[in-house]
Amino acid sequence: MDDRIKRVLFHIEQNITEPVDLAKLADVACLSPHHFHRLFKAEQGETPKAYVDRVRLEHVAHMMVIRKDLGLTELAFEYGFSSPAAFTRAFKANFKVAPRAFRDTQREAHRERLEKHWASLEDGESFAPRKIVLNHMALKRLKAVRLLMQEEALNDAYKTLITENAGRISHGLTIYTEGPFQADRDSLRLHIALDENMAAGSRGDILELRSGYYHQQLVTGDFDAMTDTMFKTFQRDIEPSRYKVASTTFYERVKLPAVADGFDYFSSERTVFGCLTRK
Repeated sequence: MDDRIKRVLFHIEQNITEPVDLAKLADVACLSPHHFHRLFKAEQGETPKAYVDRVRLEHVAHMMVIRKDLGLTELAFEYGFSSPAAFTRAFKANFKVAPRAFRDTQREAHRERLEKHWASLEDGESFAPRKIVLNHMALKRLKAVRLLMQEEALNDAYKTLITENAGRISHGLTIYTEGPFQADRDSLRLHIALDENMAAGSRGDILELRSGYYHQQLVTGDFDAMTDTMFKTFQRDIEPSRYKVASTTFYERVKLPAVADGFDYFSSERTVFGCLTRK
């Protein structure tokens, strides 16, 4: 991928609620608007506006399920749509269904998923909410690698990162800017970075993780196991609490060995960090 377009994608993912500004995106790419538009479409197969609208709608679709305190109109404005009507048109064009019908269907699927969790509780495991403990995390600016949300690709990318880290034991961060809660993930992207590899510049593949108060939980297993654990924690602990999800972006932290041989990301214990705020 052209590095100029890669910079733009990083910018979009970190400003997903902002209106599309072709001139601003072209400036990030250091191109004229005309040449940027042409290059972006050639690289991504869609126009900048179409790309931003699609990714934004995927974020909205996720928030519809987990933010019961937000109505559809509030979500439309929060994610940069000019009006509820514009949001509805864009949503129907992307998902082939009206927002309200989509939300109701997804919430029902979410409820059924959680019922399976409760039915599978081990003996002695409690339904009772656990106390939410938050830790403040400072802003992180990281030199990151963008890749497809595929298990083999993620493992291979981490092995490369471990090798390039020249035998030093460190911690890796897997950053999800596109929700892994969808069934079809192969076209979605995530990012990986060394937690110690803080970026100082303003250009390049730099990803920012916002400062704020983060909830942490341990996970192991594949993408499905991770999302199941997160849904269960959300339903049992976060939803009844005085907190709500502040961002759809979250990340996992994993300890990396000095050598790549035998490393398997999905059998490693990771810590998931999710940003919360008061309701």
